Amino acid sequence: MAIRDWAFIALGNGGESAEGERVEVDLDGLRSRFVVVPDAAAAASVAVELAGAGIQTLELCGAFTAADVAAIRDATAGRLPVGCVLYGADSVAAFAALLED
Repeated sequence: MAIRDWAFIALGNGGESAEGERVEVDLDGLRSRFVVVPDAAAAASVAVELAGAGIQTLELCGAFTAADVAAIRDATAGRLPVGCVLYGADSVAAFAALLED
């Protein structure tokens, strides 16, 4: 089976609605959904909704903590694979500096 519908959830700056700010791209039979949420709790809720809407896989941005990723994975109850972006050791300090604002 090919992937036909997937989503990426990114952690925003906190000003986003709890439902997330969304963009969908459909290209050659692949639907890509991008959602920016204000916090991890909203991400879990959006993940459950997207799982119910038929996405086949979910990716999470690297700003989520390991605990956030686990909570989001638990919220979807194993209905789909949940992955996350990881930053290499050489990028961790630079990424952390971005979050200090």
